[in-house]
Amino acid sequence: MKLDLDFIKKILIEIEENTTSKITLAELMKFFSLTEEDDNQLDILAGHIRIIRDAGFINSTNPDCGFQSNMNSTIASIDTGNKYELTLQGYQILDALRNDNLMNKIKSYISEIGITALKNAPAYIIGIAKDYITAQL
Repeated sequence: MKLDLDFIKKILIEIEENTTSKITLAELMKFFSLTEEDDNQLDILAGHIRIIRDAGFINSTNPDCGFQSNMNSTIASIDTGNKYELTLQGYQILDALRNDNLMNKIKSYISEIGITALKNAPAYIIGIAKDYITAQL
């Protein structure tokens, strides 16, 4: 699976725009027009949700993020009642992803350093923002 920052942005926006502080997996699946039969797309969704959870951008009510895998690493069952909520870092990264300039710099940063850079993205974003503000003065 390739890391897709645009997809991550869509997930984070949908969580933020939910009418309550938490969104269920069922609501996310509905937003992306997914059913439990969409194995490939669910695997991509699960992978990205786990990445943003591991990076500290969201909390999940279950450690498996609502996706239980079998021995072949494919999704065996789904807990559509699992809930997600944004963390402070999640709000920070979402603000950065909304800015096209910053998003392009984040994409470049991650492609140069790797996926582990995603955890350091908020600190990197603050540095970029300071440079941007300084250049505007």
